[in-house]
Amino acid sequence: MKKYFHLTFGIVILAPFYSCDNPVQTSATETIQGDVVWDKSFGGEGSEEFSAIIPTADGGYLLGGDSFSNISGDKSQDHFGGGDYWIIRIDASGNKVWDKTFGGFRSDVLKCMVKTLDGGYLVGGYSNSGPSGNKTTGSSAKPDYDYWVVKIDDNGSKVWEKSFGMEANDYLRGAVATEDGGFLLAGNTIIPETGTTIGSSDFWVVKINASGEKIWDKVFGGAGWETLWKIIPTNDKAFLLAGNSSSTSSGDKSQETNGGSDFWAIKIDANGHKIWDSAFGGYKEESISGIANSQNSGHIFVGITDTDSSPPGDVTDITNGFMDYWIVRTDEKGRKLWDKTFGGTLDDVPDCNPISYNGGFLVGGYSNSGNSGSKTSLPLGNTGDSDFWLINIDSDGNKLWDKSFGGNSLDRLMTIIPATESGYLLAGRSASPKSSQKKSGTNGSLDFWIIKIK
Repeated sequence: MKKYFHLTFGIVILAPFYSCDNPVQTSATETIQGDVVWDKSFGGEGSEEFSAIIPTADGGYLLGGDSFSNISGDKSQDHFGGGDYWIIRIDASGNKVWDKTFGGFRSDVLKCMVKTLDGGYLVGGYSNSGPSGNKTTGSSAKPDYDYWVVKIDDNGSKVWEKSFGMEANDYLRGAVATEDGGFLLAGNTIIPETGTTIGSSDFWVVKINASGEKIWDKVFGGAGWETLWKIIPTNDKAFLLAGNSSSTSSGDKSQETNGGSDFWAIKIDANGHKIWDSAFGGYKEESISGIANSQNSGHIFVGITDTDSSPPGDVTDITNGFMDYWIVRTDEKGRKLWDKTFGGTLDDVPDCNPISYNGGFLVGGYSNSGNSGSKTSLPLGNTGDSDFWLINIDSDGNKLWDKSFGGNSLDRLMTIIPATESGYLLAGRSASPKSSQKKSGTNGSLDFWIIKIK
């Protein structure tokens, strides 16, 4: 059954950079109607895990994730190991231009992509492959994960690659461009036995230049466990790191935890020096999944809150189901202004960086709730195991509308970006065949799924 959303809202998108962690800057006023313009699926006979999308100079897009497929469907190269980086270039209408596979004989997990000043791209994630396949860095004797970044040109050909790691597992999850043409690579490192980290797992930031050479690195954490998920540039040329923390006040963490795991954010300057940190949570589990700058000042943090994680702590709304969207807005110093909870009676999980516009926000993820609680997507709320779920909130966190997209199986939204020719792209993964709003089928068990909406 088709579901269409016909209300129209004027919006302005504001953000300083564009990467897997940041929406593109645009000064044009656009409208969201929610009608599907087209949808496309990409994959091989196995399983593909979507992670990132960025625009290309010709008006198309670069999609990135992991592939476990050999040559089949949209996949033109066999995979080398357990999973490889898989990159697809599509035009403005969603038609495939080319695809590329990068990896070794173990596991290679792509998490982010960034434009480079010379018209190419930096793709990154983590890998435990040694030199093998078309990977030339890393240790064949050490099966631990390291940061792995690959510089490619506009045609997808490899220019160089670099690996960065300590003595155990290091997971790169985000990258942003810096003004000097280099990059900040951000993730977490787990090496408690060496004394290099502060706790069991810490945020780890590596600064590299345009040629991939390391300039410096910094570790941030408390005495417990920290996991970094996002990095974005701020409006004042600093950077915001965000993830989860189970630490008490210790190390770089200045606040106690409210429950088992809280949101934790650190603002750093261009040289990696800490400016401030903030933690938010209820008395159960909170996990962050997205961050953005507000239009004027301050930030918005998005993630999940667990069942009945309401007061004491920072969660002021009663949860609707097992997991709900939890949204926290702060001022420019990370001090909480308000928080809001949205969801139905089952699981509702935000998985994207929010988009800031007109003082409000567009927040997306996936939901397997029917119409219940604060979920009102017509006609059924969801059409399969889980659907893409968008909500639009104003500057005070009040919901203006919500909308679902999906087929009759599992569909999970992971990125929202402005389209190059008006409208928006919703990108994630799907196990749904042609059904409901999904007009493109799957090639294997799980594919990339991209929707363009008006």
